[in-house]
Amino acid sequence: MAQAMERRGTVKYRDRFAQQVEHDGWCDILPRNITPSDIDVVFDNMRLARVLFCEFSSAVSLWGGKPGGQRYLYQQLLKTNNYKNGCVLCRHDVPVERNVNSFKDVVSFHVMRASAGLVYFMPSETEYFPGALWVDFVKSFYGIENNWGAW
Repeated sequence: MAQAMERRGTVKYRDRFAQQVEHDGWCDILPRNITPSDIDVVFDNMRLARVLFCEFSSAVSLWGGKPGGQRYLYQQLLKTNNYKNGCVLCRHDVPVERNVNSFKDVVSFHVMRASAGLVYFMPSETEYFPGALWVDFVKSFYGIENNWGAW
């Protein structure tokens, strides 16, 4: 009898999933005491040659609330690929005892884009979208039912 396949997108190696990566030591040798950062979720649309980088947070809803270093990383990502990429800050309210589901647990999201070197925010610098629109937003990134205007 064939073995049942795991659903795509589920965590395969839970024992490694909880393993944290430490970055101490880098600040002693890199300029301005910087340290490496991580990106939580990446959507790669090879067909349309663009990438959507996502940061998940239970603490802040707006990019302005993120620490400078991490926010600067995402701003740099916007400048690559001829400004086709996007960055999203997704807020969730999942307790630390439970895994965050990137499909179901988004309660709000704030979009950061760039054009001609200028960073801008959607819907605005001080407002965010409700989580109920998250799946439709990602679908529009892939060109499925695009109700979000031009990427």
